[in-house]
Order: sequence, then structure tokens, then C-alpha cells
Amino acid sequence: MKYEHIPCEKCNEVFREGDDVVVCPVCGTPHHRSCWQETGHCINRDKHSPSFAWENPLPNDAEPLTANPNPAEKTIQQQAQEAFMRLYGFRPLSPDDKIGDVEIQEYSSFIGTNAHKYIPKFYKMQKLKRKISWNWVAFFFPIPWLFYRKMFALGAFMAFFYFAIPIVFATDVVEYVQSLLDILFNLDRTGLSSQDIASVLPPQPFSYSVSDAIQTAVRFACFLFGDYWYMQRSSKNICAMRTKKLEGSNHLLALKRKGGVSVFKMLIGLFCVYAVYQAAISVALRTGYDISSLIQMVINYFR
Repeated sequence: MKYEHIPCEKCNEVFREGDDVVVCPVCGTPHHRSCWQETGHCINRDKHSPSFAWENPLPNDAEPLTANPNPAEKTIQQQAQEAFMRLYGFRPLSPDDKIGDVEIQEYSSFIGTNAHKYIPKFYKMQKLKRKISWNWVAFFFPIPWLFYRKMFALGAFMAFFYFAIPIVFATDVVEYVQSLLDILFNLDRTGLSSQDIASVLPPQPFSYSVSDAIQTAVRFACFLFGDYWYMQRSSKNICAMRTKKLEGSNHLLALKRKGGVSVFKMLIGLFCVYAVYQAAISVALRTGYDISSLIQMVINYFR
């Protein structure tokens, strides 16, 4: 039997003419000799039974699998994805492999930019049943990253926590920042040395310290769980798109339009967050009141 153009179940590379093929004596599964030597046994050993026998995945009248028959012809993204998979200790994935209930090609179409980086992370989290990964972009730019990946609801939620304290205690923040600016702009007139500056700095308000702590917490939450949140959102949207019962390339095209990234929408989201923040600061500057002051007035009124 010829095995050309049939994928090896260990490495997913198709057999080519001249390959050294080892066939399992029990079930008939073909392997590259190097793949057999690497595992030391048949890749389907767990399935061995009197009723199991390997079957050719290609119908007799099927055309050979010619997509990237030569590893040197793989796209840069395919090579990068395989490199990441090996880095995590897993075999390279084929487009028909699945992460949970979602095929790799579906994830790839939905993610778009940098899919070769996210898919290995998704596979690792699903395989090891973990929710923690790491994402340095999400750490340094949590809100922009969420909007860029079209996670608008989560981005707005995180932005609320990120800027809640500065908005609620806008008066304290404004007064503190203005005091710092006054000291810096008047250094020449006061004649203070760099060593004396620390002695005249105003005490940092408690709300400012709380704000720093919350913003750090948001950064670490996105750093550790951002990839998991993105996997969950991607999986949910892909499963929802399946209900439209589109087929083949139409389904993948619909996923590409639904997912992907958007610089424009990221900028719109950041502008909205900035507008709300600036509005709160402007009101505090003009009136001397912020949300905390109004809340205190209401509490005093009902006492």
C-alpha cells in the first residue's frame, strides 16, 4: 500500500515518496520512522483492540493532499505556530485539530492577527485545564488591548475600575497634582535643591494610593487571565456563528469579520474613557466638588 500524501498521525506531516515508513503490526497505522522511534510505540496504542484497524483517511478517488507538502513551503505563521507549540512541549497542530469543541482553523480565522501566538496558549490552557497564562501587552496596556481585541464590555468594565477612584475623588487628585506642579514650576524661585524637594512634597492622598493599588490589580488580572478571557470570548462567538449554518469558506470569512482586531474601535473606546475622565476632572476644577463630595453632602442631608 502506498502512503504518499497521507498525514502521519504523530507529526501531521504528509508522507512523501521515499519516506521511511513504519507500519504498526497490530493496527496498520503508518508512522515516519523518526516518529515511531520518538514514541517507541504506535500512536494509536490506546485504541488497540480486535475491532480497531487503521483506515486510510483519503477516499480512493480523493485528490492527494498537496497543501504545503514540503515543510520549507509553510507560511511564516505556520512555522511560528509550530515553534510556539514545541516551546510549550506539544506537537504541531493541523487546521482540523480541535481545542475543546473549536477547530484550529476557526480560531485562526476569528483571532486573525497573531493567531500563531494565541492558539498554542489556548491549546496549553485547555490541555492542562488552567486559566492562567501571561500576556505582557495586556499588562502594560490593559484597556487598549481589550478594546483592540474587541472585548468592549470587559474593556469598559476594567476601565471603570481603573479610573473609578480618580473620578470619585477627583478633587483630591487634582489638588495633589496641582501642588506637585507648583513645586516643580517654582524650583528656580524657591532655590530648593533636589535633596530638599522631598521635604516639601505634599503627602499623597489616601485615594491616590488606593487608585495605584487598583490599577496594579487590573494590570495583573489582564496579565494572568487576559488570554483565558480571550479564549472564552472567541469560543463563545465561534459557537454562536455556527448557528447560522454557513459552510466552508463562508463560515471562516464570517468568523474573520466578527473577530480580528480593530485599531479604529480601540481608539473610539479610549476616547470615550478619556472623555468621561476629563469631564469629571473639569467639573472638580470648576466647582470644587467631586462625586465623593456629593455623596458626603447627601449623607449629611439625611442624617
